Amino acid sequence: MDEQWDEAMTPWRKLARTADPAQRARWVEQAHAQVAHEQPLAEPSSSRWVIAGDTHGLTHYVTTLISLAAAAGMDRVLILGDTAGTRAEQVEGFLDVVSLACTQKDVTVLFLDGNHDQHLGLLDRCPIDLRTGTRPVRPRVHHLPRGLRWSWGDVRYAVAGGAVSVDRSQRTEGLTVFTDTEELSEQQVTQISTDGPCEVLFTHDRPGWVETALGEDPDAWWEAAPPVWKDVDLHRSRAHQQRLDRLATALQPRWHLHGHLHRRYDLISSDTPWGGPCRITGLANEGQVRGNRIVVSTRPELSDLNALTFGEL
Repeated sequence: MDEQWDEAMTPWRKLARTADPAQRARWVEQAHAQVAHEQPLAEPSSSRWVIAGDTHGLTHYVTTLISLAAAAGMDRVLILGDTAGTRAEQVEGFLDVVSLACTQKDVTVLFLDGNHDQHLGLLDRCPIDLRTGTRPVRPRVHHLPRGLRWSWGDVRYAVAGGAVSVDRSQRTEGLTVFTDTEELSEQQVTQISTDGPCEVLFTHDRPGWVETALGEDPDAWWEAAPPVWKDVDLHRSRAHQQRLDRLATALQPRWHLHGHLHRRYDLISSDTPWGGPCRITGLANEGQVRGNRIVVSTRPELSDLNALTFGEL
């Protein structure tokens, strides 16, 4: 199995090391041929699936999550960004092991891009599969590009990854932080907004309106921020959350789920920028195991947000 798996990984690993366009095209063709039978956004075989917050490239945690999902009869796991890590060598190893676990357990992992994912060199070199709209980065492991939409039954889903690294001053540009690509841009917000409303929205960052709805002082966490964090990055973060407010106003989701802040909370409010009710759920990072993951219906009943339930895994 190991030798077969090493051979199967060849086109994906070659993509990480090949600059020549003709060679890249050949490896892309071979990589996409390996996943041509996959339907990552087909409705799961179970009526439930797993949603997880940040995992930060922690291989053992994610493979355990895959095993738990499979044992519970579920074949789909979604990670809300900051999934695979920042350093290229970490990302490659993480994806190899996670892909193998997915193949063995018959589970597909879907993920958004967060601010700490290794954007350059991972997402840029793995083109979107026009057949599915996803970006396959390994067999059974697919990135969900910003703005991707799909439906399961009458529930319309939309995704929008991206966030700001407020600790940018402590990171190395192009190695552990990717300022030019980490944020959801104004242009992307406009493009995503033109496709109309959705019922469920997945993002990495939290929208700005939630602070007021939670009764929190918007400046409180700034005042508690480490001195090494720069005001310019805190301002970028606030602007990004306000960008998400504009996106949510256009999409008017009934349920909005996100990661990024490493905080577990659940809120139902009509104090939204568009004036309609929304349930918003924040998931914690992998260090807070129970706060990191929930089990939800693939077709959640959203007519009564108070009655919407989900379980732990």
